[in-house]
Amino acid sequence: MEPLKSCIMKQRHLVITEEKEYRSEEECKTNHKKSKGVFFAFVQIREHLRILGDHPSVSSGPPISLSWDVESNEMFSVDMYENFRDQYRRSKHEFLVPASIRTEWLLDAGYTMRTIHEASQAITDARRKRLAGTTKTQLRDKADDFAENLKKTVDWVIGKKDSVGNNSCDDSPEASKPTPPLRSSSTRDQPRISPTRKQLLRRRSSAFL
Repeated sequence: MEPLKSCIMKQRHLVITEEKEYRSEEECKTNHKKSKGVFFAFVQIREHLRILGDHPSVSSGPPISLSWDVESNEMFSVDMYENFRDQYRRSKHEFLVPASIRTEWLLDAGYTMRTIHEASQAITDARRKRLAGTTKTQLRDKADDFAENLKKTVDWVIGKKDSVGNNSCDDSPEASKPTPPLRSSSTRDQPRISPTRKQLLRRRSSAFL
């Protein structure tokens, strides 16, 4: 005869096993959720050659642009880049390059003074045309707004006159004249008596009295 075994230990072992499996699934889900993301390890910095540009956004002088040719290519870690940027961060006005410095850069790049002057003149003409087009557009918009407001005002005045005319037709003398009261049939059938005959009847009646 085999000795009796306790079922309590089996149930406890089963519960512990299920709890471990549940924890392992939760840890896998948590690790899987944490692993979703984008991380950057390196920063690649490429320097391009400066060339003569054609955009009319400069206030004066020749515009500059970047060439497709790469002059240098360096790679840094993100931590090193962030530390260097925090120490040597430039302000907004330091990114503005004066016309004289741009001219020197273009001369060093091999451009002639005549080419730079012609490009500057073309940019000045393009900037004037853009300014004139912007001014014409603004004037056209103002004229369109004025015409639309004037049309609305005229339509409102015409509509008001029409409503006043309809009301005046309803208030005409013939329409506003009160209707005479209807006479009864007995009064309508009686003959009319002249004033002279009324006086004569009054005298006769007083004579009898």
